[in-house]
Amino acid sequence: MSESTFFRLLKTPIDDKGARLAAQIAALNETGQADETYTLDPADFGLISGSPFAYWVSESIRKLFAEMPQMQSDGRRVCFGLSTKNDFRFLRLSWEIGPLDLHRQWFPFAKGGTFSPYHCDIHLVIDWENNGERLKAFADKRTEELFGKPGWSRWINNWNEYFRPGLTWPRRTSGFSVRVLPKDCIFADKGPTVFVPNDNPDKLMALQSVMNSTAFEMLVRVQLARTHLAQSYEVGLIQCTPIPTDLDGAQEQLAVLAHEAHNLQRDRDRTDETTHVFCLPALVSHRATEDTEKSLELGALRASAAETSAQARLSAIQTEIDD
Repeated sequence: MSESTFFRLLKTPIDDKGARLAAQIAALNETGQADETYTLDPADFGLISGSPFAYWVSESIRKLFAEMPQMQSDGRRVCFGLSTKNDFRFLRLSWEIGPLDLHRQWFPFAKGGTFSPYHCDIHLVIDWENNGERLKAFADKRTEELFGKPGWSRWINNWNEYFRPGLTWPRRTSGFSVRVLPKDCIFADKGPTVFVPNDNPDKLMALQSVMNSTAFEMLVRVQLARTHLAQSYEVGLIQCTPIPTDLDGAQEQLAVLAHEAHNLQRDRDRTDETTHVFCLPALVSHRATEDTEKSLELGALRASAAETSAQARLSAIQTEIDD
């Protein structure tokens, strides 16, 4: 197929699009070049899974999808988990249950959440007593009512992967943010998860760096044919995203950076009484014992300075990962 030319007028006011298009065509005919004009063979769209209409992407980027391994390869598995269809009945906040019921009736449950790369406290628990007996019975009944025969596996997906350590992210959020999924957790359909062979912790942490990189998110957006941040990070999309072939060569460095970023994010939770790592309120943690009268004021200043320092280091880590 011959090459086609695509003219981009997204930022041009609607009343000016006609004149702008005419100017672009004239410039292309006179000089062979025009702003926001792209020429390629439409068959090249097929290099990317789903053939998205990403005409602005360079040939080198399109070739990555053909030449680099996909996320779902080399023993890595990307999957989604369960949906209770009755959260009010089967879910609780972690502080609503007694400690003796944890890992007996109630188990930590990763269900997406807000944008928070590297670490996000798992604040939900799910009723999974006797291997999810009550939830499976409910799912059986619901499936029979809707489809004429029972079958809890329609809603409880990939149960053989539960309780493994992995990486999870919110399926729908303002930006892609991958964080640690600790072992002994169950994950939701809204909290997709990726696992690596043998649950190798260094491979997981290195992969977390890659998935939180600017380059990885750009490759995700390409598959959606969007230049702005995608809003829905579905399992199939992540499965097809290419990753570096030489990941093992950079594994140690990437794992160290991800560990540090994770710890910095987790340390912020030490002053939040609703998290599992809570220690002390921020003002108490940074109290100024040498001057009682100004202790609150100085404590607030120190807490603010600590947060600014942590954010600066996180930004530096992200830059190093992107590089």
